[in-house]
Amino acid sequence: LINFSSAHMYPDYVSPNVETFLCPDPAIGRGVRARYSLQARQLILIESPIASSNTDAMKESVISFTFDKNRTVNDASQSLLESHVVHRMKRDQLIVERLSNLTDGKMPRPLVSMEDLVNSINAGGAPPLLPPLPQYFSDKRYLSTDQVRDILHTNSFGSFNEANLAPDNATKKGSNIYSALSLFNHSSTPNCTLAQSCGSSCAVLALRNIGEGEELTISYHHDPDVLKCKWNI
Repeated sequence: LINFSSAHMYPDYVSPNVETFLCPDPAIGRGVRARYSLQARQLILIESPIASSNTDAMKESVISFTFDKNRTVNDASQSLLESHVVHRMKRDQLIVERLSNLTDGKMPRPLVSMEDLVNSINAGGAPPLLPPLPQYFSDKRYLSTDQVRDILHTNSFGSFNEANLAPDNATKKGSNIYSALSLFNHSSTPNCTLAQSCGSSCAVLALRNIGEGEELTISYHHDPDVLKCKWNI
């Protein structure tokens, strides 16, 4: 199952108390910080994914691991997401415009506001009332298949959805790619946490009181081997 977000159960939301910034360390690139003080449990972000994929977690655990050309392990949901994004972007320029804002782990990207990252309607100067075909964009960007692969590998998030999403009562393993959420950096002691708000939409909440100017961080993964392999952290 593959999903490309157009309509959402919940509208995307960004707290006016947060902003993006350029990190002092060029190797880290961009991040998100508190523009004003935040309270514990305060809602910071609700975002629907650019695209998401779901596979049967039980089947995947048995048969479906592949290697890309860099010998990186991709599970079935990640491989499915990559395949469909590459196919879809040939006829949906909005996918290209939104993915182009994300880092591929190699080249630095310019600073983009949180509001612009989640506002898919205005992304890339989308023409009103016209389908998002590449020919309707006067100043369109281009991504190669390798760039898409690197962007998804660097920025995608995994998830498990239980039986209520699956008629056969199977647990579904998902891969999701987000615009704004991807700018939150990792910490082993994060001050923010992720919560599934509805379907594949994701919410970010403050774990504790956060002071003005403090960077907002999340935990990418609990396993240090995964952190080292995927993000070189």
